[in-house]
Amino acid sequence: DGVIYLASGSTLYAIDAVTGFEVWRYSAGYTIETSPVVVNGFVYIGGQDGYLDAITGDGTVSQS
Repeated sequence: DGVIYLASGSTLYAIDAVTGFEVWRYSAGYTIETSPVVVNGFVYIGGQDGYLDAITGDGTVSQS
């Protein structure tokens, strides 16, 4: 979708692949230990404390 996802510390960033500008960011509230994985429109991240978040393409967390 033309977006690069990267995690640093407790923040997930969505970066426009063409311009390099930040599209959105998500603060997880815990240190992100995994590389972001994109599946069916969700970005998944996890930490060593057992949290796993499924984030939609606009930086909001899925409640399901």
